[in-house]
Formats: sequence, structure tokens, C-alpha cells
Amino acid sequence: MGGFKSLLQSTLLRPSHGLSQQLFTSFGTAALLSLLLVLLATTLTIQTSGDATQSTARAELRHQATLNLGRGSRYTAESIANKFKNLEGAVGLIREVALDRYVGYPDAAGYASDTLTPFKDVTSDTQVYPISPAEGSSMLLEYQVRQWW
Repeated sequence: MGGFKSLLQSTLLRPSHGLSQQLFTSFGTAALLSLLLVLLATTLTIQTSGDATQSTARAELRHQATLNLGRGSRYTAESIANKFKNLEGAVGLIREVALDRYVGYPDAAGYASDTLTPFKDVTSDTQVYPISPAEGSSMLLEYQVRQWW
């Protein structure tokens, strides 16, 4: 305890200084030390809460990104599935049109020249059927066509 007393007498309570200067120095030092203690506690609290906030934010953002990726994948799959359903309907329609043209009316007038076809060629402005068989081959008759899907 003697060391502490001599430290105080050599720094704050010097007998050579007047009472007002000794009080000012001692209270000023006490205020400075308490402010430094509060500053240290505040800094540690801010650092700790900042780290906790940062780790929580990272975890929540990771969770949100995973959730959004899952939802986005599901919505994309639903959109693509609807597109394919529309294509399936178009394929069925094209199949029926092809069967009508090549199987249904071989004896009708205008069959060979395509004059009764409802399809117009854009370049020649004539009635043409949009599907033509390969050279030397003929289209199948309806009883020869089997549904494969």
C-alpha cells in the first residue's frame, strides 16, 4: 500500500502544488480513467454485437438464398412444363392435319395439285401443303400409323 501512496503523492497529490491544482488533477484523472473504462467497455460491446449481427446476417442470407433458389427452380420447372404441354397439343394437331391430308382425302378433287389446301406459301402465294414427303417415299396410311407417345 506504501507504493500506491507514494505514486499518488508523486503524481496527483504533490505537496508543492496548491489545493485547487491537486483537486483538479485528481478529479480530472479520475474522470479520464472512468471515461477510458467506459470507452473500453463500449468498444468491446460494439465489437461483440457486431460480430454476432454479422454471423446472424450471413446465416439468414444463406438460408434466404437457398430458399429462393428452390422456389425459383420450382417456378422455372412449372413454366417449362406448361410450355411442353402446349407443344404436346401442337404435335397432336399437326399429326391430325398430316393424317387428314395424306390419308383422309386421296380421291377428292384438288388432292394432287394442293388447290384445296388452306395453307398459303409466303413466297409463291399459292396453296401448298406444308409437309412434303421425302423423294421417292409416300406417307403412311392411317391404319399404318401407330401412336408411339
